[in-house]
Amino acid sequence: MTKKQKAYKNSLLRKVHTSRTYLEVYSKDRELYEQMLKNSFGVKSSKDLSIDELKRLVDFLDGKSNEIKKDLITTNQKSYILVMWGKKSLFKDENSLLKFAKRILQRDVNSIDKITKREAIKLIAAVKNLKPLAPANNPNFKGIPK
Repeated sequence: MTKKQKAYKNSLLRKVHTSRTYLEVYSKDRELYEQMLKNSFGVKSSKDLSIDELKRLVDFLDGKSNEIKKDLITTNQKSYILVMWGKKSLFKDENSLLKFAKRILQRDVNSIDKITKREAIKLIAAVKNLKPLAPANNPNFKGIPK
């Protein structure tokens, strides 16, 4: 990040913490603020947000938008996850992938389409690091269905 980007990010952070909504609602209830950040961006602190995410947060807190639009997973990320899951996982069904995503992202995941770009990056890293289990070494393996 360049000096200008850092300065811009710091100015956006100042706008967040001096906005009327933040001062009236979230500054009095840190837990509510952290929950809003976690639900909207998947982070616990605004310092972990990107510049684009901070812009959306500032717009929300200033009343310019009624909701914070999530930066959802891209089709390329989704395709990559599905291909890697097919290659590395012993159980290739989508339900197993959703259970794995729930464990990695530490939240309920009902659909891959509903995760954010940031969460997709975490999931991609986790799937890449999977070591494929050999069926002979897996005590739960009941054989390949015919």
